[in-house]
Formats: sequence, C-alpha cells, structure tokens
Amino acid sequence: MHCQLLPLPRLQLPQDPHCQLLLLPRPQLPQDPHCQLLPLHRHSYLRIRIVSYFHCLGYHYLRIRIVSYFHCLGYSYLRIRIVSYFHCLGYSYLRIRIVSCFHCIGHSYLRIRIVSCFHCIGYSYLRIRIVSYFHCLGYSYLRIRIVSYFHCLGYSYLRIRIVSCFHCIGYSYLRIRIVSYFYCLGHSYLRIRIVSYFHCIGYGYLRIRIVSCFHCIGYSYLRIRIVSYFHCLGYSYLRIRIVSYFHCLGYSYLRIRIVSYFHCLGHSYLRIRIVSYFHCLGHSYLRIRIVSCFHCLGHSYLRIRIVSYFHCLGYSYLRIRIVSYFHCLGHSYLRIRIVSYFHCLGYSYLRIRIVSYFHCLGYSYLRIRIVSYFHCLGYSYLRIRIVSYFHCLGYSYLRIRIVSYFHCLGHSYLRIRIVSYFHCLGYSYLRIRIVSYFHCLGHSYLRIRIVSYFHCLGHSYLRIRIVSYFHCLGYSYLRIRIVSYFHCLGHSYLRIRIVSYFHCLGYSYLRIRIVSYFHCLGYSYLRIRIVSYFHCLGHSYLRIRIVSYFHCLGHSYLRIRIVSYFHCLGHSYLRIRIVSYFHCLGHSYLRIRIVSYFHCLGYSYLRIRIVSYFHCLGHSYLRIRIVSCFYCLGYSYLRIRIVSCFHCLGHSYLRIRIVSYFHCLGYGYLRIRIVSCFHCLGYSFRMIHVVLYIKEGTNKCIVIH
Repeated sequence: MHCQLLPLPRLQLPQDPHCQLLLLPRPQLPQDPHCQLLPLHRHSYLRIRIVSYFHCLGYHYLRIRIVSYFHCLGYSYLRIRIVSYFHCLGYSYLRIRIVSCFHCIGHSYLRIRIVSCFHCIGYSYLRIRIVSYFHCLGYSYLRIRIVSYFHCLGYSYLRIRIVSCFHCIGYSYLRIRIVSYFYCLGHSYLRIRIVSYFHCIGYGYLRIRIVSCFHCIGYSYLRIRIVSYFHCLGYSYLRIRIVSYFHCLGYSYLRIRIVSYFHCLGHSYLRIRIVSYFHCLGHSYLRIRIVSCFHCLGHSYLRIRIVSYFHCLGYSYLRIRIVSYFHCLGHSYLRIRIVSYFHCLGYSYLRIRIVSYFHCLGYSYLRIRIVSYFHCLGYSYLRIRIVSYFHCLGYSYLRIRIVSYFHCLGHSYLRIRIVSYFHCLGYSYLRIRIVSYFHCLGHSYLRIRIVSYFHCLGHSYLRIRIVSYFHCLGYSYLRIRIVSYFHCLGHSYLRIRIVSYFHCLGYSYLRIRIVSYFHCLGYSYLRIRIVSYFHCLGHSYLRIRIVSYFHCLGHSYLRIRIVSYFHCLGHSYLRIRIVSYFHCLGHSYLRIRIVSYFHCLGYSYLRIRIVSYFHCLGHSYLRIRIVSCFYCLGYSYLRIRIVSCFHCLGHSYLRIRIVSYFHCLGYGYLRIRIVSCFHCLGYSFRMIHVVLYIKEGTNKCIVIH
C-alpha cells in the first residue's frame, strides 16, 4: 500500500550470490602471489537500514540504522539509530541513539541519546543523555543528562545532571545538579547542587547547595550551603549556611552560619552565627554569635554574643557578652557583659561588667572606655572602646570598638570593630567589622567583614565580606565574598563571590563565582561561574561556566558552558559546550556543542557537534554533525555528517552524509552518501550514493550503488 504512493524503478542487480547480500560489485583482487598468503580472516561489519516515507498531504518519516563493527587485535563498535518524523500540521520529532565502544588494552565507551520534540501549538522538548567511560590503568567516567522543556503559554523547565569520576592512584569525583524553572505568571526557581571530592594521599571535599526562588507577587528566597573539608597531615573544615528571605509587603530575613576548623599540631576553631530580621511595620532584629578557639601548647578562647532589637513603637535593646581566655604557662582571662535598654517614653538603661585576670610574671594590659547618652526627646548614644594587651615571651592583642546610635524619628546605627592578634611560636589573627543601619522610612543596611589568619608550621587564611541592603519601596541587595586559604605541605584555596539583587517591580539577578584550588603532590582545580537573570515582563537568562582540571601522574580536564535564554513573547535559546580531556599513557578527547533555538511564530533550530578522539597504541576518531531546522509554514531540513576513523595495525574509515529536505507544497529531497574503507594488509572499499527527489505530481528517483 505504501509503495503505491512512491513508485520507483526496480534496480537491476548483478547475478552474483555475494553481491545479492551487499548490493555491491565484488572487488577484483590483483593476481599477486603475496596476496594469496594473507587471506582476509579479520572482522569488519557494516550494516545500514534506511526507511524513508513521505505523503504529500503532510507526513514525512525517516528512519536510519547504522551498525559498524571491527575487530583486529582489538575491538571497535559503532551503532547509530536516527528517527525523524514531521507533520505539516505542526509536529516534529527527532530521536538519535549513538553507541560507540572501543577496547584495545583498555576501555572506551560512548553512549548518546538525543530526543527533540516540537509542536507548533506551543510545546518544545529536548532530552540529552551522554555517557562516556574510559579505563586504561585508571578510571574515567562522565555522565550528562539534560532536559529542556518549553511551552509558549508560559512554562520553561531546564534540568541538568553531570557526573564526572576519575581514579588513577587516587580519586576525583564531581557531581552537579541544576534545576531551573520559570512560569510567566510569576514563578522562578533555581536549584544547584555541586559535590566535588578528591583523595590522593589526603582528603579533599567540597559540597555546595544553592536554592533561589522568586515570585512576582512578592516572594524572594535564597539558600546557600557550602561545606569544604580537607585533610593532609592535618585537618581543615569550613561550613557556611546562608538564608535570605524577602517579601515586598514588608518582611526581610537574613541568617548566616559559618564554622571554620583547623588542626595541625594544634587546634584552631571559628564559629559565627548571624541573624538579621526586618519588618517595615516596625521590627528589626540582629543577633551575632562568634566563637574562636585556638590551642597550641596552651589555650586560647574568644566568644562574642551580640543581640540588637528595635521596635518603632518605642523599644530598643542591645546586649553584648564577650569572653576571652588564654593560658600558656600562666593565666589570662577577660569577660565583658554590656546591656543597653531604651524606651521612647523616657527610659535608658546601660549595664557593663568587665573582668580581666592575668598571672604569668609578665605583662597584661586592659583598657575600657564606655560612653552612654540618652535624651527623653529622642536621642540615645552608646560608645565602647576596649584594648587588651598581653606579652609573655610572645604577643597577644585584643581591641574592640562598639558604636550604637538611635533617634526616635527613625534612625538606628550599630558599628562593631574587633581585632584579636596572638603570636606564640606562630601567628594568629582575627579582625571583625560589623555595620548595621536602619531607617524607619524604608532603609536597612548590614555590612560584615571578618578576617581570620593562622600560621603554625603552615598557613590558614579566612576572609568573609557580607553586605545586605533593603529598601521597603522595592530594592534588596546581598553580596558575599569568601576567601579560604590553607597550606601545610601542600596547597588549598577556595574563593566564593555571590551577588543577589531583587526589585519588586520585576527584576531579579543572581551571580555566583566559585574557585577551588588544591595541590598536594598533584594538581586539582575547579572554577564555576553562574549568572541567573529574571524580569517579570518576560525575560529569563541563565549562564553557567564550569572548569574542572586534575593532574596526578596524568591529565584530566572538563569544561562546560551552558547558556539558557527565554522570552515570554516567544523566544527560547539553549547553548551547551562540553569539553572533556583525559591523558594517562594515552589520549582521550570529547567535545560536544549543542545549540537549540525556538520561536513561537514557527521557527525551530537544533545543531549538535560531537567530536570524540582516543589514542592508546592506536587511533580512534568519531565526529558527528547534526543540523535540524523546522519552520511551521512548511519547511523542514535535516543534515547529518558522521565520520568514524580507527587505526590499530591497520585502517578503518566510515563516512556518512545524509541530507533530508521537505516542503509542505510538495517538494521532498533525500540524499545519502556512505563511504566505508578498510585496510589491514589488504584493501576493502564500499561506496553508496542515493538521491531521492520528489515534486508534487511527479516522482523521480535516482539510486546509485
């Protein structure tokens, strides 16, 4: 029944039983006595199945199956399945499955699954699965899953899962999960999970979780969890939790928890908890807890608790507790308690308790200055200066400056400066600056700077800068910079920059930069850049750059660039670039470029470029180019180029070119060129040309074998 729609002349095949199986003329071998000594007993297999169906009323179907097998003192396997479906009423479907396997004194495995679906009414779907495996005296594994969904009524979804594992006399593991969701009525959601693990005569671990949620009615949420752990003849630990919440009706919340621990022939511990709460109707709350502990042939301890509360109806409360303890062949003790209370009806309360104790036949110095001022008409001022100095065959220094200002007409200001320095056969430094500002008309500002440095037969450095700004008319800004450095018979470096911006009229921006560097008898490098932009009028932009490099008696390199753009009027763009390189007594190279574009008026474009190269006592090369173009008024174009080359004590070559063109008015064009060449102390050549041309009312077919 189908053949009646496409009458074609029957081919005249040669009367040869061998040619009936391959549809190819039998090659004439030269009459050379040397050729008789080497009969072709190697393995080479090529199978191609092509099904093309077309109906002028609007149905076009293309199915291609290609199997290439080669075995000569090694193993090479390639399997490709391509299904392309098109209907002029508005449905387009493309499915590609590629399996490439190679084994020669090692392992190499590549599997790619691509599904692209489009419907002109307003549905676009893209799913990519890539698995790359390589083993040669080591282990290398890469798995990528990408799901992109779009609906023109206002739904956009992107999900990316990346797993990269490498093991060669050590261990390296990277796992990234990214979920991006957008709905034009006012929802935007971004979730990122990153796990990086490295072990080579030591231990390195990094885990980051980021959740960003936005709703145009008035909800903004940001949650960040970072865990960094390293152990190499010592101990280093960093944990950060940040929660930022905003509601345009008048609620702002910020919570930060930081834990930093280091041990190398001693102890060093730093823990910070910060809670900032604001409500435009008249509530403001700030709570800070800082714990710093150090032990190296003695004791050193610093603990700070700060609570600041404000209510616009007339209540202000500030409480500070500071405990500093040090023991090294003696005693040193400092304890400060400060309570400040204010009520606008005419009440002001200030209480300070200071205890300083020292005994070690040496030097101890403590100085405290406190200024408290209150006026019942609406002015309150508190200023504290503390200086603590100690020297006993070493150096210890502590200086604290606190300024608190309040005016009943609507101003509140808090500034804290803390400097702690200790030196005893080593180096320890801690500096904290905190600025908190509030205005009842709608301004809230918080700035924190923390510097912690420690050196004892090694290096440890931590620097944190946090800026949080809020305006009740619709502006919210958060900026975080974190630098962590550690060196003890090796290198460890972590740098994080986070910028979050929100405006209630419809603007949301998030930018994250993460750099992680580690060197201990090897090299490990990770760099991530994430940019997320959203505008409620219909713009959404996501850009991710990831670079991972590892070297330990070999090479491993991974680079990923992802760009996702969406406009509610009808534009959707996705661009992915992936480069994976590995060298350990051989070569392995993978490069993938994917471009997906969609316009709701009827344009859809997909372009994929894949290059896979492997060399280990031989050669293996795979290159695939796929271009799929669709226009709903009646244009469909598909172009595929596949090149597979293999050389291991011989030659193997496969090249396939497929061009498919269709127009709903009745024009159809299909052209296939297949070249298969094999040489291993002999010669084998296959070439197939197929040209199919269809015009409305007439059918022409040209087939060349």
